[in-house]
Amino acid sequence: MVKWVRSRDGLVAGVFEGLGRLYGVNPIVLRLLWICSVLFFGFGLMLYVVLAVLMPLEGRERNYQSPMILGVCDRLARSWGQDLVLVRILFFGAFLLSGGTMFLVYLLLHFLVPQMKYVRAGI
Repeated sequence: MVKWVRSRDGLVAGVFEGLGRLYGVNPIVLRLLWICSVLFFGFGLMLYVVLAVLMPLEGRERNYQSPMILGVCDRLARSWGQDLVLVRILFFGAFLLSGGTMFLVYLLLHFLVPQMKYVRAGI
């Protein structure tokens, strides 16, 4: 199940509008925090682009559920009971921070995490 979705009503890509609805926060507060992260820390622009790419647009969540690269994040999200978008964001962040080494872990998990038919059956 995907909870993190971009809103169709947002100003640019709908990221803050979607997250605001999910967590009950005014999107203006999220935008102000984002501006501070851009001005003071410098990572806000990249974070926004990553969220805009990884979060599905409202109403297109079903298309987003299909496995992308080997389906590891989808299988992990289902077995952990977490949002697929959150798992993909965590893996993408770990990939960037590890300098690409996380890709090897991802490949290893492909062989270790049970396929979807087993996860759905509860095995």
